[in-house]
Amino acid sequence: MEKDELRRLVTSTMQRFQRINISSLFDNISQGEFHTLEMIHRQTQQAHEEIGVTVSELAKCQNTSLPAVSRNLRTLEEKGWIERSADPKDRRNTYVYLTKAGMEKEDEVASIFDALTLGVIDRVGEENIQKFTDICILMQEAMQEEVENYLKNK
Repeated sequence: MEKDELRRLVTSTMQRFQRINISSLFDNISQGEFHTLEMIHRQTQQAHEEIGVTVSELAKCQNTSLPAVSRNLRTLEEKGWIERSADPKDRRNTYVYLTKAGMEKEDEVASIFDALTLGVIDRVGEENIQKFTDICILMQEAMQEEVENYLKNK
């Protein structure tokens, strides 16, 4: 296969994944909102903290700007799924944590994602899933390096 055909194949395959409308499975939550709830839950558990995770930690973990994370958090706060509190030791830091309703929503959506993922694994097979994830990681790393090289030489 020629490189131009391969380039089109890679692009169209990536677009096929982007067209999967997973958000349609959930009421009142976008994929980005769920990702943020999941990240707050995971970071809080990993740090063994009851006070939550800082906004800057969330931005770093999501590789997203602080203003974008703040907008997302505002929506989650309006829905009653998170709360924020200032760090009593350093008021410049704001901690974010899940409310009871936020934990319930995160659990609900996570269980649906788990069921979908297990269904895909059953259909595709564990060996193919492992090959696929290995190749995806390889491609992601190569794409990241190409972006960095392009920006350096720009």
